[in-house]
Amino acid sequence: MGTYWAEVAQDSGKPLLVPLFVTSERVVERSNSSSAQSLPAFPLAIDGVFTESPTARFSFHAAAQTKYLFDLFGRRIGSRIDGEIRILNADGKEIASNDDAPGLGKEARLEFTAPESRDYTIEVRNVEEVTGATCYYRLKAHAVEPDFQVSIATDRLSAPQGGTLSLPVNVERIGGFAGAVEVYVEGLPAGISAPVAVIPPDKPSVDLKIVVGANAAVSANELHIRARAKIGGKIAIREAPAWEKYEHRSIDLLLSVEYSYTRPFHLWEMLLLAVTPAEPPKK
Repeated sequence: MGTYWAEVAQDSGKPLLVPLFVTSERVVERSNSSSAQSLPAFPLAIDGVFTESPTARFSFHAAAQTKYLFDLFGRRIGSRIDGEIRILNADGKEIASNDDAPGLGKEARLEFTAPESRDYTIEVRNVEEVTGATCYYRLKAHAVEPDFQVSIATDRLSAPQGGTLSLPVNVERIGGFAGAVEVYVEGLPAGISAPVAVIPPDKPSVDLKIVVGANAAVSANELHIRARAKIGGKIAIREAPAWEKYEHRSIDLLLSVEYSYTRPFHLWEMLLLAVTPAEPPKK
């Protein structure tokens, strides 16, 4: 299971990168209708495209005090949307919402506890109010279980021989999990070390130190930033995916902020550490 990128041939000769999700839950497709569309029982994933409207609504039934997690995938799968999630009651009043979840940039993720047994409406929206074929999404919905996710905001690291770098690692605790999280590195070559860093229960992040020895080889190395924590008496291990940074697409820099389609980050599969030659001594 996971996210995989496939190249699809086009008449122009330039391949199109298409994200493929391999998951265990049922997947349903829904149209871009302005009226609320009924959803089957969770867990499931909903695929849709904001073609005519930047908003879509779905109805679901929830039992009192049941916790759900709604995760709206957009820019993590190459879409251009800036996602938002809202939960509405029978009167159309907002009772929960999320825009820009911690550690996810312009992605939305919402944990919701139903106050009573009844039908609710979940609304997903492209905050930028742009529509079209590039404004697709996947909404994942399932009952909440204690868990955590870790994230970083880069796909490349660099340090000279004899140098040290600091990498911020963020944790998002889900479903009532409140424990400590240990962060560590796998794939370190000879001459490079990284002591295990601990994110305390009351903290959202930690700076992971990577120390490059003076005799480490000048090289490029693939690393894996992983984290472990005890949940329900068992050790759970999660990996922080690399994020590749994009620049504005507009050729007119004066228009780039307001009019350009920008993707600040793109989920990538590889984190690289470059070891560069030692810096010459200062005279």
